[in-house]
Amino acid sequence: MMSDGLDNENTRNKLKELALDDSETNETDLMKTDISFRLYVSETDYPLVSYAKKLCDRLKQAGFSVDLKEYSNTMMLSRVVSGKYDVFLASDDFIDVTTLSQMDYMIMDSEEMR
Repeated sequence: MMSDGLDNENTRNKLKELALDDSETNETDLMKTDISFRLYVSETDYPLVSYAKKLCDRLKQAGFSVDLKEYSNTMMLSRVVSGKYDVFLASDDFIDVTTLSQMDYMIMDSEEMR
């Protein structure tokens, strides 16, 4: 399940650039439309929560409307497995993302999340 606009590959690629802080500018033609979504993260993964907050700020500056949702690991896993998420951040031991079909994902190391 994706929010309106996240089904666009260019938009997803822009999200990835912003997640990696690779974007040369925070404003693009993509951001002229109202794209809103929820970003899910485990409430107990404190470094990831910190990164998620920074990422939300970066995405908001780029024109996205982002709502950060913190859930327990059990609730996060339930939402991810059932496909009830827009975008989620998780550590590598949370779930084997390669087992989820039709998912656009990227894997980052801790250095890329600074």
